[in-house]
This record gives sequence, structure tokens and C-alpha cells, in this order.
Amino acid sequence: MLIAAAAELADARVEKVQFSGGEPLLRDGFLDMLDAIDTTRVRVHLASNGYRLTDQILDHLVRVGLAKLSVSVDGGIAAHHDLIRRKKGAFERTMSGIGRAVEAGLHVGVSATVTPGNISSLETLVEHLAGLGVSDLSIHSVVSVGRATIHPELLFAASQAQILEQEVRRLDLAYGDQIAFDYSFGFDGERNLRGCPARERLLHIDPLGNVSPCSWLYKIDPARFTLGNLTDGSLRAIADGYCEALDRLRATDPERCIIPLAQLEAAV
Repeated sequence: MLIAAAAELADARVEKVQFSGGEPLLRDGFLDMLDAIDTTRVRVHLASNGYRLTDQILDHLVRVGLAKLSVSVDGGIAAHHDLIRRKKGAFERTMSGIGRAVEAGLHVGVSATVTPGNISSLETLVEHLAGLGVSDLSIHSVVSVGRATIHPELLFAASQAQILEQEVRRLDLAYGDQIAFDYSFGFDGERNLRGCPARERLLHIDPLGNVSPCSWLYKIDPARFTLGNLTDGSLRAIADGYCEALDRLRATDPERCIIPLAQLEAAV
């Protein structure tokens, strides 16, 4: 089912597909899905924790024409990253994978989630990544969705938000000539002032083939934000379907991300 959908991407007017997880490289048949995509017409990005970036897998990623590999890192030192990942040695494995991917010739970026507990090692991370040859660093803060709702220690309080923004902008000025920065601070970040991309510029497909306009909206309320399933029709037909909840919320605030509005409705 998913391999067939992968082959259909270009015909469905899809210009870019990003595989995220969990860990995509753990899925049986994942490399076969990559093989089914015409990468001359569709840009393919892969988000990974970096653990399984063996020479064989890296060779495959290069061969299929992967446009970008994004590796997630949660701190600039092992103590910070391993605590969030709840696995000793995770930081070393991830950094090793990043280094091998850069050496293999892939376009490698890093996605870093910054919390009150790991912000002190952010500059160390930036220095390390720039030294490895990583091309860009995307910085995020935690938003109160999913399991984050029961881990308030990962969230920046309103009084701390300015501290995060000031630190990221300082690092951008100091290291921006070595590594490109992209940052978003919760739902009010600069990137979220472009209007809601859900369904218009973005689709999400879960491992069971359920298609939704946005992964975050799907997590908040799957029933309201599922457009269809790949077993029931083509991706193009599903994407062209109507989603009442999405259109209503977008009309309420067309300039911003609608996830906070969806959260409020779900809480009622």
C-alpha cells in the first residue's frame, strides 16, 4: 500500500516528501519505498535518530538521490541528549551517524529540540555540528501536544521564552557563516506567521495509510482531521477531499498556525 503510494507521489502533484518517525529506518521495506519514488520529480527528506546509518544504508540513500537527511539531537552533550532519549550512549551513536553521513556526501541537517534543561549546551552543539560539516540547524522548543502535556519540565514558561530567543539569535550571529540557522519558538515563531499549510502545502500519512492535513492536528483529534485512507482511494483524490474542521479553524485565524485553536476545541 505505502509503496504504491510512494510511486504515485509525482502524479499526485507532490513536490516533497519527508519520512519521519519514530525511526523510519526500522520499518521493514522502507528502502523499497525510497526506491519507488522518482527523485528526479520529488524531493525526498528523511528524519532519523542517526543510529542505523551504516555504510550500506548510507550508500543506498546516496544512490536513490535523497535530497536531505535530518538527524534529531536533543542537547550538545551526552548528559543532556541521553537524558531525553532515556538511553545511555545515544548521543555518541547519533553524532557518529552524523559524521558518517556527511562523509558519504549527503546533505545533512540537524533538528534540535531545546528545553530549559539543555539550553546551556546549545552553543557546544552548534560548534560541534559546524566542525562536522553539517549544513543547517533547525531549532525548536517543545509545544504542549501529545506526551509533552505530561512533561511540563520540557516547556519554556512565558517568562523564559525571551531567553531562548535571545540565545538562538546570538548563536545565529556568531556562527551563521558556518551553519545555517532555522528556528521556530513554539506556535508563535516566525515560521508560523505564514498561514496554515495544512492540506494546501502539507499532508501527513501515518503507517496505517491514514491521510491527514497535518501530523499535529491528527495527534490532537484523529477523528476530525483524517481525510481518508490509502486503501480507499488514490492519494490525489484523498488530498482533494473536504475537511470541515480544518477549513473552519483556518477561517478563524488565516494568518497563523491553527494548532492552538484545535487544542482549545479538543479540551472542551
